[in-house]
Amino acid sequence: MKLKKIKKFLPFLVLGLLDFSLRIIFLGHQSLWMDEAFSVWMASNSISRFMQLIPYDAHPFLFYIFLHLWMKGGTSEAYLRFPSVICGVISCLSIYLLGEEILDKRAGFFTALLWACSMEALIPETEIRMYAYATCFSLISTYCFWKSFKHGGVKNWILYYLFASVSLFTHYYTGFIIMAQWIFLLIQKKWKEAVWIPLILTLIFSPWTPVFFFQFFHAIDTHMPRAPWAWVFIFFGMFLNARRYFLGSSFLFKAASFFSIGIFLWGGISLYKKKKKLEAVFLELLFAVPYLIPFSISHFSPRHIFVFRYVVLCAPYFFLLFVYGVFNIPKSAAYLIFGAVLVLNLSIWFLFQTGPAWQMQNWRKASHIIKNRTRNVGVLFVEQAMSLYPLSYYLSRYFTIVWHGTKNRNFIIEKKSGRIIPVYGVFRNALPEIRSYCQRTNKRQWLILCQPYLVDPNLAIPKWLLTHERVIFFQKLRSISNVNEIYLYLLSPRENREVKPQNH
Repeated sequence: MKLKKIKKFLPFLVLGLLDFSLRIIFLGHQSLWMDEAFSVWMASNSISRFMQLIPYDAHPFLFYIFLHLWMKGGTSEAYLRFPSVICGVISCLSIYLLGEEILDKRAGFFTALLWACSMEALIPETEIRMYAYATCFSLISTYCFWKSFKHGGVKNWILYYLFASVSLFTHYYTGFIIMAQWIFLLIQKKWKEAVWIPLILTLIFSPWTPVFFFQFFHAIDTHMPRAPWAWVFIFFGMFLNARRYFLGSSFLFKAASFFSIGIFLWGGISLYKKKKKLEAVFLELLFAVPYLIPFSISHFSPRHIFVFRYVVLCAPYFFLLFVYGVFNIPKSAAYLIFGAVLVLNLSIWFLFQTGPAWQMQNWRKASHIIKNRTRNVGVLFVEQAMSLYPLSYYLSRYFTIVWHGTKNRNFIIEKKSGRIIPVYGVFRNALPEIRSYCQRTNKRQWLILCQPYLVDPNLAIPKWLLTHERVIFFQKLRSISNVNEIYLYLLSPRENREVKPQNH
């Protein structure tokens, strides 16, 4: 009897320890990047001020409230990221239980193993953002939904509504998971349950509805570039992290994408063949609805609601069908494919954490450079507002962001040192101000560009600056993705000379 219990508990122990170890080992190694630093800044405000700020964010309140309370115990990178690690472990074990319940033990175990080692899970589950929390709550709600659907029971339905509500107040994107569950009930002609889900969850969400609509019309980005329709297929390779281990090869990346689509579809077909049509439809809906509907809406609406990092919420259901497809091909090929995916993901993860040029955004290094070169510096200019958050975290001695205006979305800066006076301005408007300040004060200024590839794919602005401006120091801080690189310029009113880029 004891042996049976140990055997039953062993997969949980193995998966839990592996998942926890991979996430905890480098937890404080990476610098905070923009979005993480924004989370810290939001949570550092008082609750009353936070409630004034939240309408201008694109996310609900629950994550920020939790982080506000968690920050009372410390503000180091590792400490603030630790709850995401715990959510990751719970997500991994939930995938195992869900896979065992819907498919079989082997599929559940290997899908959870893939999740534990996947870069697309490792990154959000070691960040100070709400994605790990939302994925965790959403997976538990899905597990409770399936138990309720199959076995009924008031307790199962209460737990479902509880975790569905919590997930909705953590990230709005979980609403598409709930939509998939609701569509599944309609397909199965479970009319009673299909009526109650929107009614109960709408009632629970209704006090927050005015804020949600305000955010939708004022906070959601209408200028973010939209992915072309072809990327619906290309994104499949990103689930397996192919964009990183086939970096620089468009052909191999596309080949990996179509290979993953093929295995994913084969997983669904294999379920149909084994007379598990119900399970196949359920998993396909849980992946397709939150993946395809927001993508389509973003192409027909000025509100861009599809962001690839959000699809971590539907990635578990892709992994379940992918793994099921892998293990329904000849055994030798199945273990070879699965082993290769694990090894490649883990290789990139260790390179990401230890390679100096593979940071997400190295604001720690940027701040260190600025601190060591602040003599006779007048103004710190940033190309975009989001750069202020990581800078204020690492340069808290010198300045603090104390308010985000509700009308013009301006920043008021509290000076903590006369050595740095930060000023925010969009680059096109800031350049004349920089020149004017140079002439008036005869002081040096920092100019910081981040993510230039998003608005300037040919890097015309950085090249122009090096050629035409008085640059006495220039450094490019490289990133795992070129859209996250940081460019630091120290401008002088006196000196004008060519500077060779220094990469880190």
